[in-house]
Amino acid sequence: ASAILTGYFLFLRRARKDGLDSQVAANFAAILLIGGLLGGHWLKLLYLPDVATVLRERPMLLLVVWNGQASFGGILGGSLAGLAYLCWRRKSPLAYLDSFARVFPY
Repeated sequence: ASAILTGYFLFLRRARKDGLDSQVAANFAAILLIGGLLGGHWLKLLYLPDVATVLRERPMLLLVVWNGQASFGGILGGSLAGLAYLCWRRKSPLAYLDSFARVFPY
């Protein structure tokens, strides 16, 4: 949790230095996190044997993100959610991704 908060604040500071809208940057970071958690969890669910039956019996499993993650699903889910948000807001994805890339290791 501390690494996520550190990365979040470093990204906001970097976005301000790059002249980006700080509110859009804050929302972008939150959407990346939420999309990453959901995408990672949903991809992990695909590893279950007979996933369709399991989800039909227990649909709330789709929201139980603390029940495991798949890293590639997290990267894919976060990327797609962030890109969709920036396109919806009609902002340049490259500008925000450039600022984000500088703090991604955190």
